[in-house]
Amino acid sequence: MAMAQPHRGMDPATTNPTTNPRVRLEPLGRDNLAQARRLNALLFPVRYSECVYRKMVVAGKFSQLAYFGNVCVGTVGCTTQPLVQGTMGPLQLYIMTLGVLAPYRRLGIGSALLQHILQQVAITNHEATDPVDTISQIALHVQIDNEEALQFYQRHGFEAAGIEQNYYQRMSPSDAFILVKTVAPVQQ
Repeated sequence: MAMAQPHRGMDPATTNPTTNPRVRLEPLGRDNLAQARRLNALLFPVRYSECVYRKMVVAGKFSQLAYFGNVCVGTVGCTTQPLVQGTMGPLQLYIMTLGVLAPYRRLGIGSALLQHILQQVAITNHEATDPVDTISQIALHVQIDNEEALQFYQRHGFEAAGIEQNYYQRMSPSDAFILVKTVAPVQQ
């Protein structure tokens, strides 16, 4: 697949990725992991280890690539972990990366990636036979001066739960907001 070139002739105000046949999501796997690596290198000022990419692949349905036509323009990488470390559950879905190349922002692609995650969490919770296997929270870090990202997540119901000092080791500012969204459990 080709990497991104700016869109032409699209009106961002009228492009809806849920009805736009040019926008599609594809699960992240071993066969397309190179695309995620390239996108993350362009989108984020940090280099992710192979361990991070393995976790994204293991997360399966939560980690996705976004395409505009045949051009890979966005990615989300997640992992699941116990909500309370050292316990058996419920789980927290942690968004390690979510990004869309600048020329394709404001077309709803980031929202489509986030909406996909929310749908998959709902499906996971509905299919869970044990409360330990449910996801009760979605969390992520956002650099403290990244207003665009902060507003994006707030529009989608995330709230700041605190600030983690010195979260980023080679970036300035180094502090990050911890954003969370509580997910209501499915009543069986």
